[in-house]
Amino acid sequence: MALRKWLPLVLAVLSAGFPTLAAAQDVPGTVPLNLYFSTARGDNFTTATAQGERDALAAGYGFARVEGYVFATPRPGTVPLKLYWSAARGDNFTTATAQGERDAKAAGYVYVRVEGYIYPSPQVGTVPLKLYWSDARRDNFSTATDIGEGHARAANYGFARIEGYVYPARTTSPSPPPLTSTALQPPVERAAPSPANPATVKPAAPVIAALPPASPSAAGKRVALVIGNSSYTTVAKLPNPQRDADSVGVALRSAGFQVTVAKDLTRERLIATLIGFAREAENADWGLVYYAGHGMEVGGVNYLIPVDARLSTDRDIELEGVPLNQVLGAVERARRLRLVLLDACRDNPFAAQMKRTMATRSVGRGLASVEPEAGTLVVYAAKHGETAMDGEGANSPFAAAFVKNIAAPGVEVRRLFDFVRDDVMETTRRQQQPFSYGSLPGRSDFYFVEK
Repeated sequence: MALRKWLPLVLAVLSAGFPTLAAAQDVPGTVPLNLYFSTARGDNFTTATAQGERDALAAGYGFARVEGYVFATPRPGTVPLKLYWSAARGDNFTTATAQGERDAKAAGYVYVRVEGYIYPSPQVGTVPLKLYWSDARRDNFSTATDIGEGHARAANYGFARIEGYVYPARTTSPSPPPLTSTALQPPVERAAPSPANPATVKPAAPVIAALPPASPSAAGKRVALVIGNSSYTTVAKLPNPQRDADSVGVALRSAGFQVTVAKDLTRERLIATLIGFAREAENADWGLVYYAGHGMEVGGVNYLIPVDARLSTDRDIELEGVPLNQVLGAVERARRLRLVLLDACRDNPFAAQMKRTMATRSVGRGLASVEPEAGTLVVYAAKHGETAMDGEGANSPFAAAFVKNIAAPGVEVRRLFDFVRDDVMETTRRQQQPFSYGSLPGRSDFYFVEK
């Protein structure tokens, strides 16, 4: 969006002064609700979590101001401020009201995380977090500051509702912005659905899942769903999948993908997320799913294991697992290339605890081989029937190798996964061998990063 369009609001921000990031908080346990802005996208994002700030900065957003203070953990009388994400719109929406949640879900947004906790009614020392809506832009903006309200009204946004109550931000006299020059840009947050028409929701760019690249890739529209399941409820936690998802998400975003990152998915949320991504892949040239977590083969069928699975018996897998075919179905409508990367062959603790109900139903070690349709490539972190390592470092051997190789320009996809295989085998001293299944068109070359 042209800077000239925003110049009056930029000057207003400068004349009004900037909030102090390091200002002391009046109430113990509160954290700043920070507003970030992207000049390239004419968009902003509000977050109170370290992950949100990392995502915002990685996507080129600059700090604008503190909107207020929220609790980092639940306190008596508070409600969660929830972040919802729409892969189809490349947008997110933050709400603390039942109406907001209904609007988000009706518009196809999926829950991502809790950003913090706020009061649903006025408390001593709090101020309202207000939602503004623009019919002209089909967009909305949440603010708890006088500066934010001034920006909203100047841009012809109308008041919609109060989302809750937060502790006010402290301001100081005018001073240089704390981060980069993009911090001077006025925010117009895409954060909440229109109260009158929830189907037109345009929530704030969900930086959990990566903000879309500033310019389209020469390879066309490319979308990716990145899943990291670490916190299993009935078996030991896997240390790396969440970190693997973050690393892979950043790498894909840098390569020009529109990325959705989701973590610790229950079966219900995993299925819903795949359904939402399938709609996104229908309109894309490339569709990619990366999954890190537990997976297993039972009776010749491969399953991803959601974090709420119990798997007391072998027959439970059909009700508690998600078949690999559903993952393949989520990418099958992408026009040119379909990729499924499974870092899911880890040594599986469920297998030992499952009671066998049928002698003919086998429970395999690792995943079984697959034969996807032409134009689809499925890559296992470990060859069928073998197990993969979670890794002793920050990432699994497979995730680390993939992130390393995806950044190299001019490496054709098939060759790239050969390099990934070689790196993993070297790192694990040949104890783990990634393997690719499927075939790609022989007359076409595919590159994550063009020459």
